[in-house]
Amino acid sequence: MDIIELWSVYRPKWSVQTYILIAVIAGLMFLFLWKLFTAKQWKKSRMFAAFLIVWYMVFVYGSTVFTRTPGTQMRYCLEVFWSYRWGIRVYGDEMIKEILLNCMMLMPLGVLLPAVFPAAGRYESITVFIGFLVSFSIEVLQLVLKCGLFEFDDIIHNTAGVAVGYFIYKLAVSMGSLEARVSDIQRGV
Repeated sequence: MDIIELWSVYRPKWSVQTYILIAVIAGLMFLFLWKLFTAKQWKKSRMFAAFLIVWYMVFVYGSTVFTRTPGTQMRYCLEVFWSYRWGIRVYGDEMIKEILLNCMMLMPLGVLLPAVFPAAGRYESITVFIGFLVSFSIEVLQLVLKCGLFEFDDIIHNTAGVAVGYFIYKLAVSMGSLEARVSDIQRGV
């Protein structure tokens, strides 16, 4: 299954109102970031990275929480690694795909956060903790709004994806091709 098929199979269908709301949020965020840029606090590249984070988070929350049809009850699975213990046996390849997609879902956050926030670039624990908080908030919203299954496995997989994204960022920086550029972004030059 290629990325286009994955996108069409796993992405919930959005309404016109959802697209309008997303456009409004993105527009407001762009105006806020543009204000930072014109006040000479951030460079264009840092502003662009921040815009990508916001845009991506709107997409993630929209797809995982706000466009799902609410159920009638709160659903949760508090068994850690259930998806490995019996999920793969029962659901097979579909469960493996879901695990991999959950790992990949927040990977861009691990790459982009250090480009926007200098402290996140120096300490992987900050980036991974922010990723954990994002994942935890998604799961709690799914539970409270009754639009998904709260599970620790998703939190673990999402957080692992953020960590992998961070190490991709560090690898790119250590290769030297991005080092000077990232330093400029972080200093706001």
